[in-house]
Amino acid sequence: MLTQTSKGSSTKNSTRRTKRNRKSSQTSTTSVTFESQVNEIEKQNLKKWFDSQKANERVGLQAFLKLPSIASSPINDFIVAALDKELSGRRITYNEFLGYLSVLHRLCPTEVKHDFLFSMLDRGQKGYVNAADILSLMTRLARETQPNKADLSETQVQRIQNFVKQTLQTFDSTNQSQLIQEDFIRSLQEKEIGRLFDLTSLNFVWTEQSEKE
Repeated sequence: MLTQTSKGSSTKNSTRRTKRNRKSSQTSTTSVTFESQVNEIEKQNLKKWFDSQKANERVGLQAFLKLPSIASSPINDFIVAALDKELSGRRITYNEFLGYLSVLHRLCPTEVKHDFLFSMLDRGQKGYVNAADILSLMTRLARETQPNKADLSETQVQRIQNFVKQTLQTFDSTNQSQLIQEDFIRSLQEKEIGRLFDLTSLNFVWTEQSEKE
């Protein structure tokens, strides 16, 4: 059940926070030292993968898209879209590659992960997420639990829509049917939305078979 919170922030203050948070989310991905998190097996896997994808000692977005840990994720396109905003078409070195992957590591600091999750949903870099942003992801997650990933029934879709509506009503401090970054982070306390944290905590150890797949 959602927990009701107070709504007292003015639109002006929300705008200031939105701009500040947008800047934070744009820089958060490279703010974690991957070397302090990754173990030796993960390092070997990632170096092997980088070497298989590099050209002139650099890789582009496709190296992330095809990385087994990301490719097998049910929300891989959301993850890649967020990384795409960070890269802005650049090709990057191995150290940068590890830096960007750090936000997807299971030991990534919570606050950094929260910034990335918001950036992942805010595909248009609006500075907030709305019902459509959340609904698209919640529908994806629900479909993943279906037998053979079948389409959802009308009843299931309606249930998700009601959940998203209630989430906005509960956590929206702007009264504009949207969640700025601070609101979104508070909404992560809800189990279904909080699942994102686990879904973006990837395992960078994989088998040769999974690499071929």
